[in-house]
Amino acid sequence: MIKSLLLITLVIGLTSSAFSQAETIIDKAAAIQLSNGWKNDAASVAPPLVHISESADGLAALTILKEIPADVEVNTLGDYTSLKIELLGDSYPDFNPTAPKMGEINGLRAAFFDSSATVETPDGTKFKANFSLMTVEGKDHFYLLIGLMQEGAPAAARNELIKIYKTFKEKG
Repeated sequence: MIKSLLLITLVIGLTSSAFSQAETIIDKAAAIQLSNGWKNDAASVAPPLVHISESADGLAALTILKEIPADVEVNTLGDYTSLKIELLGDSYPDFNPTAPKMGEINGLRAAFFDSSATVETPDGTKFKANFSLMTVEGKDHFYLLIGLMQEGAPAAARNELIKIYKTFKEKG
């Protein structure tokens, strides 16, 4: 179920055309600052998915999952990151991530890693995509930020995702 939801959310993030302007906000517990021109698709959000947005040029998309540790049966950021890598590998056979780099984002433990994989759209079209991913350990939740870029997108698209990731914070 989670594997299917993850695949669907990535596809929605790339193919949805009903976007509206958004500046900040993931939900009442967390926030992120989107760069100018990024568009939010609030209509596609349903737990554990809490956010979908797309860059103005359509070269990058961001999907954010928010999960309770007990629901995913892990207690540490390392275990959560490993679980997400395993699930992405099950969904995308050619998913081969870099080793996660552990660090902090605004006082929260985080892990960052990249990969590429072949993604399939609902109409069956396959294309190569690059991923920039970050897992975050919040106070009561884990978050998975999935940045997806079309292969061949300029380095600026990845840099923009990293810039957005650095704004992630829990409120309160």
